[in-house]
Amino acid sequence: MNEVPNLDTEVESISDIRIKALTRAVFLKVPNYFFTLPASSSGKYHPPKERGPYGLVYHTKEVFRMGVIIQDAYTDVNLDEAKAAILLHDVGRYGLGKSHAPHTLTKHPDIAADLVLAVADEIGMNGSLAAERIASAVRRHMGRWGREKPQTNLDWTVHLADNVASKNW
Repeated sequence: MNEVPNLDTEVESISDIRIKALTRAVFLKVPNYFFTLPASSSGKYHPPKERGPYGLVYHTKEVFRMGVIIQDAYTDVNLDEAKAAILLHDVGRYGLGKSHAPHTLTKHPDIAADLVLAVADEIGMNGSLAAERIASAVRRHMGRWGREKPQTNLDWTVHLADNVASKNW
């Protein structure tokens, strides 16, 4: 029987206890369907493994793997902030309601970033620069296809990792 994929190893790799706590707390607010749905609702995008069950988890794992490599090229990007932003970049992909949207929501970067900031407030990280940077990178991860474009090297790290991982090679 195949093992159900999860993101525990990736979350545990975050060294900063506040950023790890924020990441865990956001995942506690994310509907369970995030962990079971495909990364591509249409089947046109993403590698085959990411188009099936648990596809968003597989996609997030691949973005994480690539993001850690890309982050190493930027001396001003905090690795823990990059890891958190990558892990959380698609948590709003199908919405946050009791049932999921049938397709990827175009506003999913804003939904996810707003959730990060709301959870940061709930756990006492309101006004935290780290939480703001993480939310910004989540909000800008779509690059030219999003409402807000990447501005910082952290934004670019998340965008580039997501963009490359999303290709149907």
